[in-house]
Amino acid sequence: MKKSLCAAVLAWIALPVFGAIQYDFLQKSSMDDSAVPAADLTARALIDGRRSRVDFLSGNTYPPGTYVVSKDARRLFFVDPLNKWYTEFNTDSVASAIGASSLKIENQKISVETLPDELVVAGIKTEHVQVTLTYDITLDVRTMSLKQRVRTVIDNWTTPQFGDIMQAAFTNSARTGNAAIDSLIEAEMSKVHGFPMRQVVTVRSQIDLPHIESQLKLPATRTVVHETSVTAVHELDADPALFNVPAGYRRADAPDLPKSATQVLQFEPSTPK
Repeated sequence: MKKSLCAAVLAWIALPVFGAIQYDFLQKSSMDDSAVPAADLTARALIDGRRSRVDFLSGNTYPPGTYVVSKDARRLFFVDPLNKWYTEFNTDSVASAIGASSLKIENQKISVETLPDELVVAGIKTEHVQVTLTYDITLDVRTMSLKQRVRTVIDNWTTPQFGDIMQAAFTNSARTGNAAIDSLIEAEMSKVHGFPMRQVVTVRSQIDLPHIESQLKLPATRTVVHETSVTAVHELDADPALFNVPAGYRRADAPDLPKSATQVLQFEPSTPK
């Protein structure tokens, strides 16, 4: 659910035929650092084959009233109806940039376990599948190598009721070009099928910090938790016009737009007052 690197680099197999799916969901991200505020949102998603739309209803992650549309998961268009402009995000470019970086993935391990707690989420019975990934990631920065040991636990409560329709809409066939990174992403994405009604992703990282004489104390460990829950889901007939940027809207990087346009359309979490 969450739109991340994983949503940019893996194509799924052909799917059963379903009508369009609309679902409402809640999402929250938090970190074990009191200086970093939690991010949250409520949204409504519409999926019709490869086409998708997500309307942001409330929360501090994206400006309420804005939305994102896509017809192939490669090009995402973030739309601001209030100012009648949009910005484009190319997932292929992101994947290529990651592949060209000096990231190195080693010591990958993966396990998959089906757990007995079959939750009922939004009136639908689900199966709990837990995926655990561990790996080391190294980033070379000038003369230093920064290394992290990462353990990611992905708890998915899924239903086969809608097939893999959501994965088809939010993924594409892009690759980073880094075999280790692509292998890690594929391992994460290919182990669980079905429509995820609830997902909890817990990422714990331990950082090997180089010895530097500094007053700045950096934490050696960090835990980030992303939680997503569907609150309602149903099939419907979707109007194709819902997946288009409205006629007359301008790109946010047009020279005659005010500078604040880029700030609005970066869609960064707002700072709580």
